[in-house]
Amino acid sequence: MSGTRLQGFSDSDKPTNRLYQNDGHGHFIDVTKSSGLIQTGWGQGVCVGDYDNDGFDDLLVTYLGQNVLYRNNGDGTFTNVTVQAGLKNETNRWGTGCSFLDYDRDGKLDLFVANYVDFDMKSTPSQVTGNIANGEESR
Repeated sequence: MSGTRLQGFSDSDKPTNRLYQNDGHGHFIDVTKSSGLIQTGWGQGVCVGDYDNDGFDDLLVTYLGQNVLYRNNGDGTFTNVTVQAGLKNETNRWGTGCSFLDYDRDGKLDLFVANYVDFDMKSTPSQVTGNIANGEESR
């Protein structure tokens, strides 16, 4: 939902991630649905790296709330492996940027994620009224 509101969408028109494949002739094809990357969220950043050393580029997408690691299955599809990889957050975070690198030079990629401010939806002004979500007036 990058660049869009957090609320106010029907189930049929929610924004989602997008993945485009180069067709080799100067055009790109939207392969989001067929790749398994349909996910609604306030996406902020993405990085690409072969985190499991299987020869296929994997994706990490940073979000408000929970970052998501997608393992490349090698057949044009991706699987959400966030929990299996130990990346599930117990607290709400706002991941903004990320990078894969071999920081300790052990031949395995390490992951760096930059987080933004400590953000609480309950204290965010309403888009309609300008009031804080918990009923207090915004100033």
